[in-house]
Amino acid sequence: MYSILSDKEYPIQLSHSAIIESKMCLGNSHGWLALGDNNNVVTLVNPFKYSISPITPPPLDSVDKVTLSADPITSPSDYVVAAIYNFGFLAFKRASQSFWIHVHENGFSFINVVFYKSMLIAEEGRDTIVSFKFNNPPSDDSNDPNFAYYEKMACTPFFFDNDILLGILIL
Repeated sequence: MYSILSDKEYPIQLSHSAIIESKMCLGNSHGWLALGDNNNVVTLVNPFKYSISPITPPPLDSVDKVTLSADPITSPSDYVVAAIYNFGFLAFKRASQSFWIHVHENGFSFINVVFYKSMLIAEEGRDTIVSFKFNNPPSDDSNDPNFAYYEKMACTPFFFDNDILLGILIL
């Protein structure tokens, strides 16, 4: 590993079996790597904390991106995993849930997802930002089809002027 700030290399041993067996990195956040294999299994692993067990959420088809709302070490029961899967669909899962909540937004194809101030912020098609707020789920781990696990808070189109963007890239 290389630190740009200190201009120094740091040796680390990435010996976790999930790291060795993974085929692709699907994201990183809060010091954790989201790793995927050919069987659509995603494993969240902290390569710097060897004593911490990996987290394996339920499988999703064709996962493209995974991110965490918080560090599972410091917030073991209060983090959320979000994933973009199947070429643009969005799902999330709380630490205490054994299932994914699929975000149903007709016509949207999401390409990026982050967490900001307890909200899930998703980028759609490079010109729209959609934000979602989480509702407190029932206390048990059952998937209640009548419960609204999330609410869409805003859908904001944004546009870049190509001349301004080109100027930024040249700088």
